[in-house]
Amino acid sequence: AAGAGGLSLELQPELYEILAPEQPALEQRLASCRDIPSFLPELKELLDRVSAAPSASQGAAPGADAMAGLVRELEEVGWDRVVSLDESFSDIGLTVLDTARRPHTLSVRVRAGYPHTAPSCAASLPAPWAPAWRGGGGLRDLVEQ
Repeated sequence: AAGAGGLSLELQPELYEILAPEQPALEQRLASCRDIPSFLPELKELLDRVSAAPSASQGAAPGADAMAGLVRELEEVGWDRVVSLDESFSDIGLTVLDTARRPHTLSVRVRAGYPHTAPSCAASLPAPWAPAWRGGGGLRDLVEQ
């Protein structure tokens, strides 16, 4: 499907299966959005709805719950900081400012077991950076470091 701003959405097979009951709504919402930041709250709402519904397969709910949790964390961080987000929600790019207020990209790779398992992080910073994972502190904690 393509949105008004030329947006298109490609889904991993697992995510496609999870969102299959909401496919018409997903296509309609994608078509009405002009950019990624305006579409992400729509996607979050659909994921919340899918995760709250009883699932025919036991494996679908945890995936939707994990993605819905990441969407909530992205809301806390601010959609304006999101520069990239893959369809599986495992690779996230966020804009962060250093102490001199220069923008940099923080790349976060979420692993199975998140938020109890620390994500891997990389950043294009002028000084070395070793983020501390505080047992589920979330994306906001990483951005604030």
